[in-house]
Amino acid sequence: MERVHQTVLLEEVLDLLRVQPGGCYIDATVGQGGHSWGIIRRGGTVLGIETDPVTVNWLKKYLAELNDKRTLQNFKLVRGNFANLSSLAAENGFGRVAGIIFDLGLSSFELSYSGRGFSYQTDEPLDMRFDPDNGGSTAADLLNELNEEELYEIFTKFGEERDARRLAQALVRLRLVERFKTTRELRDFVETASQPNPARLSRIFQALRIAVNDELSNLKKGLLSAVDLLEPGGRVAVIAFHSLEDRLVKEQFRFWSGQKRGQVITRTPVRPSREELFGNRRCRSAKLRVFEVF
Repeated sequence: MERVHQTVLLEEVLDLLRVQPGGCYIDATVGQGGHSWGIIRRGGTVLGIETDPVTVNWLKKYLAELNDKRTLQNFKLVRGNFANLSSLAAENGFGRVAGIIFDLGLSSFELSYSGRGFSYQTDEPLDMRFDPDNGGSTAADLLNELNEEELYEIFTKFGEERDARRLAQALVRLRLVERFKTTRELRDFVETASQPNPARLSRIFQALRIAVNDELSNLKKGLLSAVDLLEPGGRVAVIAFHSLEDRLVKEQFRFWSGQKRGQVITRTPVRPSREELFGNRRCRSAKLRVFEVF
């Protein structure tokens, strides 16, 4: 089966996690498996966690067709959210582990094949839930039901959008006559309410996606579980793609360092090389940070 997503900072992650033969690792955002397969090639065993049902089904089909005994023997796939990292690890026989990787953000696979409205460049239902089977509000629900102040807070807090107040006011007025259902409708609204601006569209879509999936809260829970799962000398690596995620990770690592729970390995974040950027423009905002527990 064809892989769509290009794995970001693969060799850097493997080197900084110091992947060793026989070591146990957790890929908390397995996606199409790039980091997992890299760990297995270096001799590690991986618990791969994925919340998106479309991606999970792709992985199952991929593994069923894969003629690679080592990968099949050393990879265990589980569907779940990394907010529940501790229980997922325990339920699947992973106690203390040597390393954990969180590759945050959207994959190219989700953008292209989920059909859930993650991108303003397609016309799809405004869903944006990573796991629709768990219920919860969709992006359309938030747009159509929240009041002006709540929408303003989402656009400001999760999108860092300067024009959040005006957009929230205009949105509430418009929905009196027209409910939001699709990404095209939201894109047209943003472009009509303000000057056409791809960066603004990205911020609004990002804000809604973060709110729908409670991403920052789940990341915090995942990190707190990760530090307790690592064996002495074990490392957690996080690839963030926007400032909100990166700031949370940076502050959490500093806090642990101040508590003498470990040390920050990456004093400044590791960025993609020129060669990687040339082959994958979507990785340009990626920042990798690594923490080692004592």
